[in-house]
Amino acid sequence: MARWLLVFLLLGGLFAWQQEDALRMAWRKAQPDYQPPQVILFATSWCGYCRQMREFFAAEKIIYTELNVETSAKAKKWHQQLGGSGVPVTLIGETVVHGYSPERVRTALASQ
Repeated sequence: MARWLLVFLLLGGLFAWQQEDALRMAWRKAQPDYQPPQVILFATSWCGYCRQMREFFAAEKIIYTELNVETSAKAKKWHQQLGGSGVPVTLIGETVVHGYSPERVRTALASQ
């Protein structure tokens, strides 16, 4: 019984934390001087996780710039400087998110 109570408390805390991030982001967007953070996606055309990240950005209405690391030498060099050995890599302000991780992207956006 105590184990189930602990599980429910942890899940409730996780839900409350996610709601707090959403409220914080909504409040920031309502500010007159709000500037959305710059979001850059380093990707390839064939990568399935890159496609999922694009779909996530579209669903969340996140404005981003995509750089293809296979067709742009500058993008490839920048990607490597960020420690990218695979794709996708997302740069949010100064925060680097390696791989497909919507939760880390949300956290990075909320902290900007």
